[in-house]
Amino acid sequence: MAARIIHFGADNCHRLWVLQSAGYSIDDCQSVVQLRTALQSAIDADAVAFTESERFAPDEAVHVTRSHSAAPLILFRETHNDCAESVFDLVVPVLEPPESRLTNIAALIARSQAVRANSQGLSRKSSVLRQETAAVRRRFRAERQRSIQECSMPSDPWDRVRGKPGPSRQA
Repeated sequence: MAARIIHFGADNCHRLWVLQSAGYSIDDCQSVVQLRTALQSAIDADAVAFTESERFAPDEAVHVTRSHSAAPLILFRETHNDCAESVFDLVVPVLEPPESRLTNIAALIARSQAVRANSQGLSRKSSVLRQETAAVRRRFRAERQRSIQECSMPSDPWDRVRGKPGPSRQA
């Protein structure tokens, strides 16, 4: 299945066409509402791209994305305005050649998928360990209860038959 990229902003440089030509599935969003809907779909995004422009600062869209997705963020620069580039996992300069852009995006998505797969593996291991820990706790409680009962039984088997109490436990 093709990697899914959600895009927000105006595609003035035909970057989306290049991505689609390279085999990516693109959801193009022109509003924060569309972005939120795309992020909440059943299919997780492999990356979310934002195209900066004079009329668009990605701050609100980035906030919405981070609250709905752990996908890496890509910023397509189109201006030289001050922008918090540190928020993004990949910043694509205005005149970067398409081949370089595609290579960088593919590497970012591959790293993200590897991290996600590792995280899922750790989550499964954690779940197994929690189940094993719960089983050990149950066995411990049963053993402790059995020990308490044995300590309260008389030490002489004939005393048990006669109904005499066992030795008292010292706290």
